[in-house]
Amino acid sequence: MIVPDHIEGYWNKLDIKIRNWISEKIVIWASFIVVYISILYLFLPILLDNAMLMWDHAGLYFSVWFEKEYVFPGFFSWNPFFYTGYAHNQFYPPLYTYLASALSYILPITWSLRILFTLTYVLMPLSFYVLARSLKFSKEKAAIAMLLMYSSLFLFPTTYYGGNLSSSINIGLITHAFGMMLFFFYFASLIKARESGKFILPTILFSAIILSHLVAAIVAGFLLLSFTLLYWKEGKFRTFLFKHAGLSFLLTAFWTIPFILKKSYMSIIYLANNGEIGLLAFISILYAVYVINAKERESMYPLALCLLFVVALAIIGIAFSGINFHFYRLMYFILLLLPLALLSLYRKSIVISIFILVASLFLILNPGNLNLEGPNQMNLTPISIPIDGRVFVVASYDEETAPHVLQHMLPLENKFFSVKGLYVESTRTGEYILNLEKEIDQKSLTWGAWIYSEYPPNNLSLISEILPYQLNHFNINYAIISDDKARKEWIRIHDVTKYSKYGRTVNYSLYKIGDSRLIEIVDRKLREVSPLSWKELNLQWLFSEGIKEELLVDEAGPQYEKSQNTSLEITEVSKLQDNIKFNVNSAIEVPVLVKISYFPNWKAYQDGREIKIYRASPDFMLVYAKGIVEFKYEETSMDKLSKWMSIIGMIILITLIAIVSRKKFA
Repeated sequence: MIVPDHIEGYWNKLDIKIRNWISEKIVIWASFIVVYISILYLFLPILLDNAMLMWDHAGLYFSVWFEKEYVFPGFFSWNPFFYTGYAHNQFYPPLYTYLASALSYILPITWSLRILFTLTYVLMPLSFYVLARSLKFSKEKAAIAMLLMYSSLFLFPTTYYGGNLSSSINIGLITHAFGMMLFFFYFASLIKARESGKFILPTILFSAIILSHLVAAIVAGFLLLSFTLLYWKEGKFRTFLFKHAGLSFLLTAFWTIPFILKKSYMSIIYLANNGEIGLLAFISILYAVYVINAKERESMYPLALCLLFVVALAIIGIAFSGINFHFYRLMYFILLLLPLALLSLYRKSIVISIFILVASLFLILNPGNLNLEGPNQMNLTPISIPIDGRVFVVASYDEETAPHVLQHMLPLENKFFSVKGLYVESTRTGEYILNLEKEIDQKSLTWGAWIYSEYPPNNLSLISEILPYQLNHFNINYAIISDDKARKEWIRIHDVTKYSKYGRTVNYSLYKIGDSRLIEIVDRKLREVSPLSWKELNLQWLFSEGIKEELLVDEAGPQYEKSQNTSLEITEVSKLQDNIKFNVNSAIEVPVLVKISYFPNWKAYQDGREIKIYRASPDFMLVYAKGIVEFKYEETSMDKLSKWMSIIGMIILITLIAIVSRKKFA
């Protein structure tokens, strides 16, 4: 039978369309199946077995517990459990711990963290796909982009940039991944907002990013700046921008304004680690130059410009070591934006799609050493005696199931105030405490602070001489430490836990090591030093015989006469040490040292009248007082103002959502 040419041509075209449709569907389904079977394989053990105590997650676990136990539904409070006290949530964006603590009213904390952890990575590939579609990628190309970006999370299994799977699973840097996931949804929402002018969803996402992770917030800020520079002349987008930026500012003001005003009270060191960023920066710059000169690729302008901004910040981090910022955290934002950039350059090709599928499968099937079950929990013997003062939990990084476990779970289980915790950047005392721990245990884990070659001392006789004074100064009366590292003069009380590895067992015990008081009248010489050399002089003071003879202050106080007829009685201490009363029995005002971190929220009152708080070594509070004295941790005027700004912002947001919902269902 002879088929007419026009009919045969029709069937040939139809056959090609069907084959293309089938191949496209196969690529899309294969991409989603590979991604989500991988997620099921990876995260089922986490959901079923992981105690959520791997490295930084131990500190996150404690933070969620503290939030639930003492703070929720609030966001901020004084946390006395570590580093002689610090402002909880003041310098770490609070959203992730807040969500986990809210969820922990329904589920145990472990399950709350497991669910949030898993949900982050379930949503992350979707955020990749949604963004690719918003950039006008076909469904097939968007699926390939999602697969390529997801498989990139398996790269660098021994380098913890944040965002990749090894960082989150092995180290616990999950808030970085959470902010990164929100960033890609936010990018897609900005593209759609430019067309529609709708600003509620982008505003919620941008606010959530700011309250999730600082690096994600900076990159999202670069993205918004890119859109602003590119589309400022468009009236609809300009209107959107004012609404979006204004409402986002109000919603996050309760955290951002106090953070900015108080950031001098935190400590952070320069960390670059930008080896691979150099190559990525070169590729990003080439791509941006090409795209900006190719008018047919206008839809990729925001991505190209955002890449340039992020790369510029990374290059600054490589070039200048004086900027206190963790530049290596930019790595994965560059790495995940580049696949979208490069895929935008190629036309549909089944060969390239298959190549990407195979390459992605190779990465996914070789995930490296991911500790999916997490560390084993350690059996802890409850401490039955009352604890007066702080407890120094000293545990070498290789003598517990995972770093940070003992230093967080022991205070949590026994509710005593410890010394060293995860959030060292939240306080200016952290640097001194980490150096002090090195004096006791050379194998102790340090991060986020400099360990100075000249401090602590290596002279054993000097250590023996000054250590009691150091411990007394920090109100450390107990230590939980392995028996082989305990000093002979310390009094062992009872067993706490043990850890066995490679045939070696480490026994941890509780030791009585001092009898200091939280508040005391100063009987040492007070020496005024310049705030410009404060840290250097305090390190010299802390690790020398000077600690026995003097106390450093940043400002001279009133003249006073030493008297033997003085005493101090602590009459009231709240459970978080955020409200303390004591009576100074003295005829004249004398210097009184309060061994709690200096912070602007603290106010001191003598017989109801506010008195000045001075900064004393290494970062404690000192007052000149007599009679009844009360220390209170209070909201500052800017704390109150920023909180009310956010309440107004929330009222506006809820009202707008209600109006939109009414119109939609009317």
